[in-house]
Amino acid sequence: MKKLLIGISLVGLAMGCSSRANTNEKIQAARQAAIDSVNQVVEIERAKQAAIDSVNALREAEIAEAKKVAANQKTVVYRDNYVPVAETKPKKKMNNAAKGALIGAGVGALTGVAVAKNKGQGALIGAGVGAGAGALTGVIVDNSKKKKKP
Repeated sequence: MKKLLIGISLVGLAMGCSSRANTNEKIQAARQAAIDSVNQVVEIERAKQAAIDSVNALREAEIAEAKKVAANQKTVVYRDNYVPVAETKPKKKMNNAAKGALIGAGVGALTGVAVAKNKGQGALIGAGVGAGAGALTGVIVDNSKKKKKP
């Protein structure tokens, strides 16, 4: 019986030692896996930085090329602070005949609506008569202004 207990104890001790060795191997494998994953992240970051550097280099090359092109172009020098401005035609003013016709039509329409029993017909007749009277007055004013100008 003593021999049996000693044998079982030895087997247990051997298994305990082997399981500790196995545990140490697992710990080492986990450490190595962690180190490998960190190394992969570092490599990815290096690749990203290389891509960013290449894009920046391309931008700098484009800027340098644009500066060369700009240096080869002619420059325009203005003297006496003269800046050429595109000529614009002055707005054509409305003559007095047109102004009179518009004002007369408005006043005539309002008067026609106020006086007539049939509001629509009164507005049309009033607008027509007012426009004619306003245009006639405007023509008279235009002619008098032309005579005053030398």
